[in-house]
Amino acid sequence: MNIFMYGDIGGHLLPFRESLVRDVGLDHETLALPEDAIVIQVGDLVHRGPDSDTLVPWVDEVMSANPGRWIQLLGNHEAMHLGGPTFGQQINGQMVEFAINDDSEKTLTRWYASGQAKLAVAVERTSGEFAGRHMLVSHAGLARQTWAAIGEPLTAAGAAATLNRQDAKYGFAPGWLLGGYAQGSDNSLMPPSVVWASAAKEVYPSWENRDSLFDQVHGHSGIYSWSNQSWYVDASIRARTEIWKTKRFSRWENFDGGYFFCIDQALGAEAPYFDVVPFKVEGEIL
Repeated sequence: MNIFMYGDIGGHLLPFRESLVRDVGLDHETLALPEDAIVIQVGDLVHRGPDSDTLVPWVDEVMSANPGRWIQLLGNHEAMHLGGPTFGQQINGQMVEFAINDDSEKTLTRWYASGQAKLAVAVERTSGEFAGRHMLVSHAGLARQTWAAIGEPLTAAGAAATLNRQDAKYGFAPGWLLGGYAQGSDNSLMPPSVVWASAAKEVYPSWENRDSLFDQVHGHSGIYSWSNQSWYVDASIRARTEIWKTKRFSRWENFDGGYFFCIDQALGAEAPYFDVVPFKVEGEIL
């Protein structure tokens, strides 16, 4: 199967739909995907851009037209409507909370309750030099401290299954990006969830010089700023990172040969001036 992974779409329906038609082969009229195609959207489908309340029902239609071949993951922007912490953005010096309409919120709630939207999925690559490698795909990435807290699963499939059993309080726990860790019921500190972990502060440093166990693909936050062309990480991580500026993807290779892919293209609030493109692999869902 051809697996097409999309990073944070952030309320931008038009460039997303154009890419699905151009790069995946989605039928614009019937919304059917090619029979050999699976789409994984890694979360942050909503907010910032202008089309969230059009995008959510459209994706719902595509899901219905392609049972089992559209995998919707949850990001921190979806989690806000599902029991996670609320947050906003600075506009003209004032903090304004993100919002979607009631129908979109009901659709997100239905996806989450029915299991149509998940926290993670595992993929096995089946061709080329990476054949046989397993990848954990989540919104923000699995930090090592979070991996330890969920029982140290040794496989990507085991990690995905365990993450998808987490309740909202644990599964949506914030970390560094919201100024700290969520408090547990026993007043302990929860590690950052896979919808909130910071790539530069929590995910990559926690795995550096530790066995990776499996590859990872994430969106949410990167280790390189596309707008400022600057790094968020130390030289030791930079030295092992390859960036694709035209696609806005990066790949970090850990010391043991494990790969971490960031596919957040940082679309922002304005119409993007570059093509939205998928990260494509040949593989199977585990």
